[in-house]
Amino acid sequence: MKDHRLRVNLDMNLDPDSPSLAEEQIRLQRFVYAMQVTTPRVWVTQAIVAVNVVVYLWMVITGYDLLADSTSHVFLEEGANYGPRTIGHGESWRLLTSMFLHGPIYHIGLNMWVLWLQGKLVERMMGNSNYAIMYLASGLLGSLASVYMNPDTPSIGASGAIFGVIGAMASLLYRHRAQFPKEMRRKLIKDGAIFIAANIAFGASIPNIDHAAHLGGLIAGMASGWYLGHPMTREGIAGRTARGLKLSVISALLIIAGGSVYPIERMEVPLGNEEMKPHVEALDTLRADSLTFAKDLDEKRLGGQLTPDAAAESIRIDLLPRWRKFRENLNAIEPATGHGIKLQRAIDDYAAISYELWGELALDVRGRLVGRERFNTLVHERDAAEAHLIKLWRSR
Repeated sequence: MKDHRLRVNLDMNLDPDSPSLAEEQIRLQRFVYAMQVTTPRVWVTQAIVAVNVVVYLWMVITGYDLLADSTSHVFLEEGANYGPRTIGHGESWRLLTSMFLHGPIYHIGLNMWVLWLQGKLVERMMGNSNYAIMYLASGLLGSLASVYMNPDTPSIGASGAIFGVIGAMASLLYRHRAQFPKEMRRKLIKDGAIFIAANIAFGASIPNIDHAAHLGGLIAGMASGWYLGHPMTREGIAGRTARGLKLSVISALLIIAGGSVYPIERMEVPLGNEEMKPHVEALDTLRADSLTFAKDLDEKRLGGQLTPDAAAESIRIDLLPRWRKFRENLNAIEPATGHGIKLQRAIDDYAAISYELWGELALDVRGRLVGRERFNTLVHERDAAEAHLIKLWRSR
């Protein structure tokens, strides 16, 4: 008898045309009952929120600067979505890990609040496994859209996937519009619109908001919700698994195809910067150390602690070999991109001029510099080489 009643509750439909208030309430009760029976627990939404919160707390406890810009190494090293690494270096796992990283408290707070409010209803309408597939598909496709539109800007956050939840909600509300009273539909649509408006407002006032991921996630969520939406009947619910498997295959193929056909030449500049970054950082360190070395040397020489010959010898023995070793390490690599090759040459030009300039300074300290023309020429050449290097580094 119990199974018979459940079948009747799931299979009955009333005329959706001009429903009375009583009919609306009956439809809603029947719909809610069917959702509760077929999806009694919304553990996927709960698990997603828990994972995001745990990751955030872990980063807080371990001392990460979560107020840093998303371009900070804090997020790059922990899994931010960044074109030169995600696509250029084959680190496709960043499409996923970036979905669980957040910056300031309001970032994760807004995302998890909306996910908690909207996600549970969408999960009940779709079923646990299909909801998980939709969430991941929306997030991953949103991350891929971000790489396409902003290849040289790192991005983090669950917003793309949550926009997918909002998009799925919109599709499901339309497909099940006969079961929901108008006021409830308006309330759900209003909540989703507030989230979208809040993100647009943040985007207008806060730099680096990833609108590409939001739009990609929204479209993916709407398409997923439309495809996975089904009548709350025994037949409709029985087809959930097959539809979910088909959607997962389609999403995987779209992600693989999108990543494989990406025009890699668009990323040559950030790729070149990425592979040459350690050498630029080493150059900055060597420059700073050289200036400190020269300052200490000058103080000791003026204080009578070093003779001019001893100071010059110190430059020859202690400083010049560091510049020579830097050039050897630099020229031992083979950059993979045209931009990387240009950067390598620019860095080497700067280092070669600096090496000669420090040698000239050693002669000057000894009082053996024959005229200052060459010295002055080297200073101008070094400044020009530095300007060229900076221009290459900043090119986009």
